[in-house]
Amino acid sequence: MISPPRHIAVIGLGYVGLPVAVAFAKLFPGTLGFDVDTKRVDELLRGSDKTGEIDAGELLSSGLKVTARVDDLRECDVFIVCVPTPIHEDRRPNLGPLKSASETVGKVLRKGGIVVYESTVYPGLTEDYCGPILAHVSGLIAGTDFTLGYSPEHINPGDKEHTFERIKKVVAAEDTAMRNFWRNSMARWCRLAFMSRPASKSPRRQRSWKIPNVISTSP
Repeated sequence: MISPPRHIAVIGLGYVGLPVAVAFAKLFPGTLGFDVDTKRVDELLRGSDKTGEIDAGELLSSGLKVTARVDDLRECDVFIVCVPTPIHEDRRPNLGPLKSASETVGKVLRKGGIVVYESTVYPGLTEDYCGPILAHVSGLIAGTDFTLGYSPEHINPGDKEHTFERIKKVVAAEDTAMRNFWRNSMARWCRLAFMSRPASKSPRRQRSWKIPNVISTSP
């Protein structure tokens, strides 16, 4: 188990978030899945997944708890954001879901918390857009009071072979706490390639990620 114990919440339970939530729930009892769509939450409570990613047996046996109540997130200290990242008609990214999810997490974020973004975003967005929202709403200091992480999703809807628990994942760690979280969680079921930020603080820093090592776990 993670030391100290972590209480994990997955924000957004669509075709990306639900497999993530179920995978974590299998290893970390008490994992909470959150979605603002009450109909989606009711559906999952019945063991039904309209996306077809998780069957009823796996969903119910995973022990995943689901909710649409923000207050239920207050006991959590790790938040994995898996909301959609659509685009506008003019092809500009629609950051509405990310903004809303970040504000929700900010309301319950405490010192020592970890916030991971699985949503597909352009370089720099996690640190330069999401981080400040979290800091503003929570009143905490990014990089000091809470840690950011990034792990772009690679879910191929309907693909039962290359599932979340079988794919290779590229992850970004802001500090040692974040790296330890990856090693004690996702590295248990898939291969991780760590991205590390160079010391330079130039505007191009997000385009200069390098992959220094890969953690191999199960074959």
